[in-house]
Amino acid sequence: MHRKLPIGIAVTLIIIAIALTFSVTTIFTMRKFNDMLYNIRGREKMYETFAEIDKKVRQNYYGEINESDVNEAIARGYIEGLYDGYSKYYTAKEYKKLLESTYGIVIGVGIDAEKAENGYLEITKVYYDSSASAAGITEGDLIVKMNGENVTAANADNALNQLIGEEGEKVSVVIRREAEDLEEMTLTCRSIEIPTVSYTMIESDIGYISISAFMKNTPEQFSDALTKLLKLGADAVIFDVRNTSTGSMESVGEILDKLLPEGDVLFSVYRDGKTEILIKSGTTEYDIITAILVNENSSETAEIFAQALKDANKGKVIGKKTAGKGTIQEFIPLDDGGAILLTTAVYSLAKSGSFNVTGVVPNYDVDLTGEIAEDMEELGNTGDDQLQKAITEIEGELRAKNAAENSEISESSEISESSEISENSEVSEPSETETSEAEENSDISIQ
Repeated sequence: MHRKLPIGIAVTLIIIAIALTFSVTTIFTMRKFNDMLYNIRGREKMYETFAEIDKKVRQNYYGEINESDVNEAIARGYIEGLYDGYSKYYTAKEYKKLLESTYGIVIGVGIDAEKAENGYLEITKVYYDSSASAAGITEGDLIVKMNGENVTAANADNALNQLIGEEGEKVSVVIRREAEDLEEMTLTCRSIEIPTVSYTMIESDIGYISISAFMKNTPEQFSDALTKLLKLGADAVIFDVRNTSTGSMESVGEILDKLLPEGDVLFSVYRDGKTEILIKSGTTEYDIITAILVNENSSETAEIFAQALKDANKGKVIGKKTAGKGTIQEFIPLDDGGAILLTTAVYSLAKSGSFNVTGVVPNYDVDLTGEIAEDMEELGNTGDDQLQKAITEIEGELRAKNAAENSEISESSEISESSEISENSEVSEPSETETSEAEENSDISIQ
């Protein structure tokens, strides 16, 4: 039998529940408000500091103030203050050039260079079908003068930026080769497709594909390379992503789609725990034996590529543990045409999870020795211990595969022969009359 609750007590309980709810809500709201107020006060303090510095500088600085340079420096300083290492600020010009380069196309004279110890720019790469290539410039040359100005350690960064420009823009350079300065030459900036995939047959049945970056045009170059290797008789392919660190996740996804079985491959995990599928593989899959070469400089896109193949048991990873750069950066455009690159999430593979910090651990840890360890440009050539280990492992897998196939063929042949013998036996079995005649003939021949 249920007792009815007196109306007074019921009303009291309802009031208490409302009061508790109101109290909890108020406490939560006050905390959020205090946090917001704290952030506002923090930002006000920051702006006050900026305003004070600006005032003091304008009152006391002897030189002229370039407003554009100051604003750019403030923007860079803000992002650098995050101490993230991967987050960056880009001016409108820098962002435009960066977007062009992610497509695997750059507008410039066709030179990659770096600052040399003597302050000049040492040319590290000359792109095919570029203005620099047509002028006869080669790797190892030094740029000692650009646009009439001597190249020094102080202005080398600015000189590097001038190698990339607008379509049709002219750049004059003086090249020093073997201690002799060549005549000044004028180079023209133009659109250049950056080759990111190279390939070759290293044995009669083993192909080799090197991927230097995962750009927008890399999947097309990769498909072309893989198709040609298979036509040349490759039953296995070694993928080399050592020193590979740039490119887009979308490019990696397009390539992995051709190599992995159907299913989810990669997720992003955000600060609030939300996840999002970044890479899914479809039903198309190349059935080939593979190995993947990595090293300490294999980062992000290369790590996704290597770990995904390792997770799917599609290939052994050989080399050294990778960089462990598993964070995701997103470009956030600014009103002035610039952008900030901001870390927003981490990568997580469907099977093995995050490789951030931990990196991709090779199946076979192999060091480089000899001269090739000092000259990384020689990777993929004779004396490359990591490549030789990959070849050895693949040869073993190919032998095992061929043995299994031969065994299946042998078993099938034995079954077929046994079936034929059985059929022939049934056809040629003699009748009783034939047996009797054979016995009589036998007696005659004995006599």
